[in-house]
Amino acid sequence: MIPLDEWSETDKDLWGSLLRVTVEWPTMSRDGKVFGQVPVIFVCDEREHADLQAFTVLFNDEVIYQGQAVPEQLILDTDEIDDGVYDLEIRFHLQDGSTVRETIEVTVENFWYLSDEQLPPLFPEGSGWFGTGDRSETKEASFGWTYAPEDEALFGDTSRRMRQENTSEYLIWEAPWLRSFSIRLYAPTDRLEGVLQLSHSADGSAWEDLPYTVTTQDFSVDHDMYSLLVTGETDSGAQAGLFRLTLKPSDLPPAQVQLGQVHLVGRKSALMSD
Repeated sequence: MIPLDEWSETDKDLWGSLLRVTVEWPTMSRDGKVFGQVPVIFVCDEREHADLQAFTVLFNDEVIYQGQAVPEQLILDTDEIDDGVYDLEIRFHLQDGSTVRETIEVTVENFWYLSDEQLPPLFPEGSGWFGTGDRSETKEASFGWTYAPEDEALFGDTSRRMRQENTSEYLIWEAPWLRSFSIRLYAPTDRLEGVLQLSHSADGSAWEDLPYTVTTQDFSVDHDMYSLLVTGETDSGAQAGLFRLTLKPSDLPPAQVQLGQVHLVGRKSALMSD
């Protein structure tokens, strides 16, 4: 300790040489999120002057490194943890027995989420030269679809898509490494085997049907319609890139099978490792 009135008279360093470490995240996205196998680079300044006895790194309260030197790089394995915010804690153990800690928040997001609310275009066909303002999340759609009138809510849902004729019509979404799906459908029956077909494909040429479960959520006496939730999961090793929903011709009038929300979930880290 040096008294303030001696600062100008001393020829000693007022501050000791401290280890300065910069943490770099080469795979971090612009929104500050990471996924999969995450490299963490440690860039040190004045390493040779540091009064360092040991260096420890913890992630998710588990020690992932402990040694006498600062490593150049570590790999965080986030594949087996849930999406969320975690702490990366760095501990500098100094020769005098003291410990300096620094904590960095890490946001892990291993899964992507897509939600298609079946919103109609902002501008009807022919309404102006701004285009239709398509709000669909689909990559591709057959031509036989239309939208239910927005002023006619069904189970509180004002945005629904349906077929114009009793024809086979499909919708396709981009879904790399798809893991699960959840679809809201409205129909006068809860037996959808002959009407609804779900499938996925790696490249859009060969399609594989997906099994699904139908759960009745509600029934409207006024409309004689069920609110149905269709759910399912894919094989964890499936490299699907596309998800397709098809409504096939049946004895049901096309306007009585209506599509509500579509929610898809896939894994990001599989893309990185691939």
